[in-house]
Formats: sequence, C-alpha cells, structure tokens
Amino acid sequence: MPPSPAPQPRSSEPLARVQDRVLLHLRRSTVSLLEHVPANAAGAVLPAGEIPLQYRRTVGSGRPAPLVLDPARYRTDTATPQVPFRFPPANLCNPEGDPAQALRQLDRCPSPFDTVLTPTGLLASDRTGIRALLEAVRLVQGLRTHRLVLALPLGPGWLTRMGTHVLAALLAPVSVPKALVLDGEHSPVDSVEKLRALRCVLTELPGTAVLGATGLTALDALAHGAPFVSVDAAPRSEDPSPPAPPGVLHHRLLTYLAGPAATAHLQGLGRCCCEPCLQWGEERAHGRVGRPYAVLGQDGNAEAAHAHNLTVVSDLARKLTRGAVRGDRTKLWRRMCTDAVREHDWHRDAAGPALPSLDPSEELLFRAGHPAR
Repeated sequence: MPPSPAPQPRSSEPLARVQDRVLLHLRRSTVSLLEHVPANAAGAVLPAGEIPLQYRRTVGSGRPAPLVLDPARYRTDTATPQVPFRFPPANLCNPEGDPAQALRQLDRCPSPFDTVLTPTGLLASDRTGIRALLEAVRLVQGLRTHRLVLALPLGPGWLTRMGTHVLAALLAPVSVPKALVLDGEHSPVDSVEKLRALRCVLTELPGTAVLGATGLTALDALAHGAPFVSVDAAPRSEDPSPPAPPGVLHHRLLTYLAGPAATAHLQGLGRCCCEPCLQWGEERAHGRVGRPYAVLGQDGNAEAAHAHNLTVVSDLARKLTRGAVRGDRTKLWRRMCTDAVREHDWHRDAAGPALPSLDPSEELLFRAGHPAR
C-alpha cells in the first residue's frame, strides 16, 4: 500500500470529509476486505476496537481516507427508554456514567475518525422503541458536536407509511447530523414499499445519511438527498469466513446477478473494465482488457466480487454527484435506471430463448418510473 501524507485538518462541519461519498461499512468479521478495496474507494465505516494502521489510509489516492467509527451496539443490544445508548463502563472523567457527558467524550476523544456514530441500540418499531428514540433525541438536543452523528438503527417495521411519519415527527427537531442504519439483518430495503418509505424519510428529514444498505439502495439514497452513504460488506451474515456478496453488480444493468438464472447470463455479458478487473487482466497478461463477468461469478471469488461491486458503486456515485445539484441528481438517477431497464430488454432479446429470461426487478422499474410488468 503506498504511503500517504499526514491527515489534513478537520473542517468544523461534522460531515465535511464524508460529503457525497460511498463508504464501505465493515464489521469485525469483514475488516480484511479493506485490503481488497480499490483505489477509488471513498473511505470506510469501521467497527469499534483497535484499528490496524494499514487500514487507515486511502488505497492509492495519496490522501487519508475518511473514517467513520460505528460502535455497532445495535448488533447486540436493543435500545430502551432508560438506555437508548450503550456506552462503555464509567471512567474517571465520567464517574457517574452521565450519558450527556459520555456523548461529549465520544465527540471529542482524540482518534483518527472523522465522524463518530452514537452507540444507539436497535430501535424496535413499537412503543418501547418510540420512547427510546424520544430519549435519544432528548440527550442529543442542544449538543454542539464536532463529528458526532446520531445513529438510528431501525428494526423491522419502520419503513412503512406510518413508520416514516413517526420518524419524521420525532426527528424533525434534531439539529445534529443523523444517519439511518439499514443493515440486511434488521431492516433490509428489499421491496418497492420500503424503497418508497426510505425516499419519504429523506424528503422529510433533509441531510439524513443512509448506512449499511446494499449498493443500489445507497445510490438511490444519494440521489434523493442523503449527504453520504455506506455499503454493507456483509449484508446478512457475521460468519467469520469471507461473506458472500449479494451477487455481481453490472454497471449497465444496475442489477446484482445472483442465483442460477441470473448467473447463466454472466458469460454473455463479456468483460468488466472497472479498476480491479483491469488490474486482474494486466496481472495475467491474457492480451485482453478486463476480467470476464463469468470469472467474477465463480465460487471462491467473494472478495474479488466485493471489490468489483464497491468500485462499480463508487463509479456510479461519482457520475451521480459530479457537478449535479440535488434535484438534478434525482433526474439523472432516474435516467440511469431507465437506461438499465432498456439494457435488460436489449440483453434479453440478444440472449434469445436459450437462456432464462433476465427481467428488470420491481425495484429497478420503480426507480426508473416504469409501471410494474
């Protein structure tokens, strides 16, 4: 890994270093994936604990990568009205364990992180969860932060029409930066209804980040007002072995190709020319540019597929955010999704009846503004 200069001074704005970025959201079981992150990666969300020095720099870009600390208490604890945040044990600087003081310590403690998430427990979508959220809001109200972001790990049931109205009402007074945590274990955005609800939250609560989602959901959030997003490296598993990606992301189809029906099309999609795939081709000197999609889809290539997927998402995010204001991003994203639907139709006609049909998903049709088929 090439050496990097000393970290630059932080801006007074908490989100300045992560603005418009797609970060890789890591867990303890997936920190090793950072070794395979391509040079265009925008930074990482790292779990609490000791951070290996080699993971603190941007790969190949010549400047420090933005780092976000995620205590990830929602993976082990549920938020309650009495304890919405799960802090470490009381220390000499805070012997009474005062939560307001603990938040200030978290915000100001020297560390390499540009942004720090609050240690919020999982917010259930019931009366207890609502009361816990109210208490969390009370504790952060009036808090002057340098880098603290109120993490909102949503449990099942929040991404509904009623749930979004409740979130908007409870969080409207909050002045500190906010981030929805939507990991695949607790609150996956896996339907048109949930995608519509997420867009509603972003409209009602401008400036809310979206963390832990899949790449396409992260891009949709970025197009609809999220200041930054992160992509979960392990959407559904804490297995210590390398996690399986959600599939191979195709940059024109805007689809994760997974499962027998989808992977049958990998051979006909040719070669990918994203940065890691170009490097793969150069190292093997096959005389052809890039890496075949069929190779990416083979068993045992999970880490390569993760690096490929993150690169594609980062490339699409740069296209989406380069010089575009918020309203234009939404229009550009819809146009990109419309082109992806047409690409599905073209590929289906070119493949013919020999392969199973590769139809656009309901979510892609929704993003493109097309009626369901």
